[in-house]
Amino acid sequence: MSGALLASSARARRIAARYYWKVLGLGWLGVLLVLLGAFVLPRPLSLLALGIGGPLSGLSFWSRREGGQDVDDDDGPGGGGDEPGPPSPGGDWERIVRDLERHVDRLGPTRPERSRRPERPGRTAPAPSRV
Repeated sequence: MSGALLASSARARRIAARYYWKVLGLGWLGVLLVLLGAFVLPRPLSLLALGIGGPLSGLSFWSRREGGQDVDDDDGPGGGGDEPGPPSPGGDWERIVRDLERHVDRLGPTRPERSRRPERPGRTAPAPSRV
C-alpha cells in the first residue's frame, strides 16, 4: 500500500526523498514486524504486527540516485519518465549496432520454424501413424 502510494504520487516521492532515512527505517521496521508476526508472536499480537508491518514494509525498497535525488522522482535532474537517455559517448554504441546488424544478416531473411526437426544423415523420418 505504501509502495503503491509512493509510486503513484510525485508529491509523496518528494516527501519520502526529504525524509529518506526515516522512511527507509520505517520500511525495515515494517519488514521486522511482518517477520515477527509470521513466525514469533502469538495469535492476537501476530495479526496486529502483520497489519501494521505489511503496509510499512513497502517503504523498505526505495533507493536514491547519486547526488541525493530520489530514484523515482521524475521532477529532478535527468527526470522525464521511462525514456532512456542518449548512449554514452565513444565508439561502443556504433560497434554494438554493427555487430547486431551482422548477426541479423547471418540469420537470413526468415527464421527457421521451431516445430520442424532437422533430419540426421542416414536416418529417415518415421511415418505418421494412422488412427
